[in-house]
Formats: sequence, structure tokens, C-alpha cells
Amino acid sequence: MKKRNLTLKDASISFLIAFIASQLMIIFGELILSAILSLFDFSSYEIAHFFEKPIGYLIIALFQFIAFVGVFIFYSKKTTIAENCLKEKPKTLASILFVLAGLATMFLLNYFINYYTLFLNLIDKPTAVISYALDNKSSYFISIISLCLFPAIGEELIFRGIICNTLKTKNNALAICLSSVMFALFHFNLSQLFYPLFFGIILSVAYIYTKNLIVPILIHFVNNFVNITIQYFSESSSFLIGTNNFIGMLILAILWIVLVGILFIALNKKEKQEETNSVENQEQEEQNNKQKAQIKNNTTKSYIANYKAIFKSEKFLFYFPLIFMICIYIIITL
Repeated sequence: MKKRNLTLKDASISFLIAFIASQLMIIFGELILSAILSLFDFSSYEIAHFFEKPIGYLIIALFQFIAFVGVFIFYSKKTTIAENCLKEKPKTLASILFVLAGLATMFLLNYFINYYTLFLNLIDKPTAVISYALDNKSSYFISIISLCLFPAIGEELIFRGIICNTLKTKNNALAICLSSVMFALFHFNLSQLFYPLFFGIILSVAYIYTKNLIVPILIHFVNNFVNITIQYFSESSSFLIGTNNFIGMLILAILWIVLVGILFIALNKKEKQEETNSVENQEQEEQNNKQKAQIKNNTTKSYIANYKAIFKSEKFLFYFPLIFMICIYIIITL
């Protein structure tokens, strides 16, 4: 069976499927764990708080990770995403540059997020990312797996491997912006709205430039690892996350702008070089346009046919899941 090319609706629908699948897997995991714990005479109170502990969070993160991998495998069987994820070998210098850009984004945004967190606390909105304290080695090492390794691989398979991979067939800017927005929405936490948005830009640019999913996975893991490590050594590393070092944040802001500028210039040059080899893509686009025109002509024959075509159109299948997820995000967070 010949694998089909990715379409816009794949990006949006996969976003919705990944959300539903991950939530169902989390519920499924909690039910299984609750049943197992009840066999060992755990009270309902102890079971409820078990999921707020590092080991409980790890198990739930594992179920979510399985959901992400499952969605990626499901799409890989039907589309060409797996073939596109490792098109080129990542260059060491480019990978290091992207990792530095990711870290610069984290430290820079932390200055502003501290004030944003204070605002959320004033309006009584939850800001905690994890429900347990990183106050011992066991919770630290467990967090490296549950908060660094699983999200880095699982989330990148979805947001760069499927979504960004799909959207970049139309436009790189569209792929970078929308995959970053979806990445931010997926966290369903007001305190994690802005950082994933800007961090997602770095991850998407890295993937499009290197054409290798390992690079954004590496960037994602390093950023989460550094963040977790700073929280673990918070007493000795408070100077890194202080809100009074304005000069340091200004330097980081300049560094971030320079790094992102370099990355976008490099991406633009690479895109121009590849334009000469885009004849096949243009032919495919022309065929798609002809098919769309044919569908449009056919659907204008009657009101009923046109009405049905709207719900089957690629634009509807792309925008509806996205709008639905935005509504869910607003309901959950506000």
C-alpha cells in the first residue's frame, strides 16, 4: 500500500486525537493503579494522593507517552511522516546553536514569567507545574524521566513529527507559528502558556532547518533537564532565576534575538537553495488545486451538496479541531 502525503487536516486532527488519546490513557492508567492499590488496602485518600507523588506521576507520564507514540505510529502507517523525520544527519554546530537558543529562551522568559506568575496568583489561578517538591535525589531522578525524557520524545513526535511536518508542506512560517500555538495550548495551564509558545518556535525552526527530529528532541530534553536541575538546586542557584537581575535578562534578550535572527536567516537561505528542487512539489500543488476546483464546481450544483462539502473540506477539517481545542483550553484554564 502506497503511503499518502500529509495534508493540512492531518495536522489539526492529529492534534485532537493526541489530546483525546493522552487523556484516555491517563484515565485508564489511574483506574488500573487505583484498582491495584486498593488490593493492598490503600485508602481512597492515599490512592488520590499517590498520583501527586513522583512515582505516581511517573506512571501517569508513561501512559501519556504511550499515547503519543501510538498516535505517531498510527499516522506513520498511512503517511510519509516517518520517512521525513530523519531525512538528513544533524550537524553538530547547528545542533549546539539550537540548544543554546532553547536555553536562552528559557532563561530570558523566566524573568517575565516570574511576574506573570505573581499576576496569576493574584487572580487565584494555579501556577504549579508539578504537585510534589524536588527535595530529594529519588524525586529528582524520577522527574528526569517523567518530565524530561517522556515529554521530549512524546511531544516532539506529535508537534514536530506530525504537525510541523504536515504544515511545512504548505509554508514554513505557518508550520512554525501554528505548531508552536498548538504546543502551548496542549499544556492546558495558564502558567505554561507563553514559554511553550516561544520555545516551540525554536523547536520548529530546528526541525525544519535540520530535517531531523532528533534535534528538537535533544533541545526539549536539555531545556527540561536544566529547568528541573535548577529547581532541585534552587538554594544554590537562585541567582539564575532571580527577578532583580535586569541587566542579565537584557543581555539574554539580546542574545536570544541574535540567535533567533541567525537561525531564521540560515533557514531562509536553505529554503532558497531548495526552491530549485521544488518542481515535484509545485506539480503536486497544481494537482491539488485542480482537485479542489473540481470539488468546488461539483458542490455548487446543489445547496445540499455544497453544505455537505463544507464539512468534508480540508479547511473545515483543519480549523474545527483547532477551534475546539481552543474552546476546551479556555474552559479548563479560565
